[in-house]
Amino acid sequence: MSIMTNLRNQLRAALFLASRDAYVKGAFVLPVLLVAWMVVALFLSDGTAWTTYELAFSSLLSVGPIFGTSFATLGLVAHDRDSGGMRASVSSKGGRTGYVASRVLFAGLLAAALTFWSAALSFVARALPGVSFDGTPAGTLALLALVRFLVGWAYAAVCVALTSAVHSMGANFLIALLITQGALCVVVQIVGAIMLTLLFPDVLSSWLEIVNACSLHGIILGFAVNDAVRFLALPLVYLTLAVALFHVRTARRSL
Repeated sequence: MSIMTNLRNQLRAALFLASRDAYVKGAFVLPVLLVAWMVVALFLSDGTAWTTYELAFSSLLSVGPIFGTSFATLGLVAHDRDSGGMRASVSSKGGRTGYVASRVLFAGLLAAALTFWSAALSFVARALPGVSFDGTPAGTLALLALVRFLVGWAYAAVCVALTSAVHSMGANFLIALLITQGALCVVVQIVGAIMLTLLFPDVLSSWLEIVNACSLHGIILGFAVNDAVRFLALPLVYLTLAVALFHVRTARRSL
């Protein structure tokens, strides 16, 4: 069986499983729950403008393509491990490459779908009374959506690359939440800060700035895309590194 044929079969299997997977369905429900919370907040407000469309748009993109993609991809891979599907998939010739590529491609497709879904729901939020619009150009919103899509795809690959055991839904939810909220960045900053405090205290502040600038979480903290090259290239770097690590960790000896 050729690698391309294996990849097509693996991707077809991933899409079939995803169509019936509770994690994937939950990922699409999460942005809906956020809009529902906005409706509740509307009734609790005093009738004046209580949020902006831009804030709602950004929040939905954080919940949907970023957190939702990681959560659903973790769940799908967890089911693969639990059912023995991963072991069976990587045992054939080219199986490991096909499996990794299919799950990463699935994560990309899911991130794109959740980006469009979240953007569509933002128009529902825009229609709510009390939601103001700052007049942000459509091109700025589209660029923000593209960045969030890439970050969500990269985060999903990072999540599955760093986990190896089968977890419960609650544990997967927590793992996805911690990683997408920048927990890894904080850990790297703290460990590096401790080492630098002992060895090179003069470069401590520079270290913290560098880590923040090179982290995925650092480029989604604000609304503006200040450096299009870095904002678009950095997620692809993380995606490439995560795919390589995921490929190594799916070796038959590690299952």
